[in-house]
Amino acid sequence: MVYDALGQWKRAVDAFGNACRFCPDSLKLLANWGKTLVEHQQFAAAIPVLARLLTLGEHGASRKRLALAFVSTGQLEAAEQQYREHVAKSPLDGSAWFALASLGENTLTDADGDRLRELVGVAAEEDRIGMQFALSRHAEQKNDYAAALAWLSQANAAERRCVSWDAAAFSRFVNDVLDAFESPYSATQTPRGRNLIFILGLPRTGSSLVEQSIGQHAGVSTGGELSVLHDIVSDESRRRGAAFPAWAPAARSADWARLGEQYLASVAEQRGDATVFTDKRCGNWIYIGAILRMLPGARIIYTRRAPVDTCFGCFRQRFSQGAQLFSYRLDECATYWHDCERAMQRWQQQYPTRIRVQEHETFMSRRAEQVAALSEFCGLALSGVPTHFPQTAIATASAAQLRSAHVSARSWSAQYGSHLDPVRAAVRAADGRQTV
Repeated sequence: MVYDALGQWKRAVDAFGNACRFCPDSLKLLANWGKTLVEHQQFAAAIPVLARLLTLGEHGASRKRLALAFVSTGQLEAAEQQYREHVAKSPLDGSAWFALASLGENTLTDADGDRLRELVGVAAEEDRIGMQFALSRHAEQKNDYAAALAWLSQANAAERRCVSWDAAAFSRFVNDVLDAFESPYSATQTPRGRNLIFILGLPRTGSSLVEQSIGQHAGVSTGGELSVLHDIVSDESRRRGAAFPAWAPAARSADWARLGEQYLASVAEQRGDATVFTDKRCGNWIYIGAILRMLPGARIIYTRRAPVDTCFGCFRQRFSQGAQLFSYRLDECATYWHDCERAMQRWQQQYPTRIRVQEHETFMSRRAEQVAALSEFCGLALSGVPTHFPQTAIATASAAQLRSAHVSARSWSAQYGSHLDPVRAAVRAADGRQTV
């Protein structure tokens, strides 16, 4: 546990493994070993550890972790079994109900829906929210989109009361960032980061599918959603005693080089021997000016989707607590989307050869062509790369969807029809469009 706290998770995994060889029946050791493996996306390795634990007895959230590991490695039926065993023992666990509901379009039965409606009135608020999100999925299965939207609205309203988000203040922050990086930056020597790929944009725009498609190439390591860049910028802000981006205009080339080398060192262990490494933290779009000063050789892929589907996709998803603070009100989803769009337009003007815009609908309708174009942009050979759903481990909210035998470009706008008129109105208000 000390190793893990110091960021040396591989040593922590080895330490737990060695301890379990001496104490193979220790629930606590097995639980901590499995927990560490799951937290660091070592899902295949976590499965036998957690399965062994559960043959000895229940231990906290271990069964849910095992279910997550099954989802992330494509074993959806095994995941459903674990979630069902968990909710049978802990029926008021709203997060488990939502995870179960997220496994597929028809995972929840009518009996599940009836049971959830019984439980939602007696559950604690945190669990009630999870159940409301699950009930929205069940209503979608029944094509009852009015009910689905009603459940989502209740759940998100409760979530919104628990978080602090100032959309106007964030828009001002975006303005400050764009002002601080008004001039583009060009490298004068062999650029750092030439084998790094940052995949960014709003959640629910296909970024996981893009990363997994790139990850099928030989010599590519997929980093997933990393906080490394954000942490480096935050540490530099503390060191300088000024918030980002106030210190950026005064930073020298040597400062950016130092921060770039810090990033490379931070991801070196996870990258291993891979030639190419991906970082898929959606919110990194705000840091593009900093990225291309720190790592001027990096490539950036902006995943984009139709605005109504993007905003509603965020509203529809229950993210981990505090992960997407803008996502609990439709107007705030639309404002955040607009801030991202206008920032990306500026970054694209400044760095037209470093940024690729990947439209989700185009990717889904012309998969082979788009994978080939992505490969070319990333400097990767296409030979032998599959163009269907991915095979590597996935640790995002999209995991179950990407693991389905059929991944489609679903249009929430078409499916919900006029029920999403409030979303359309919010996008028009944020963007000034006449139609969306």
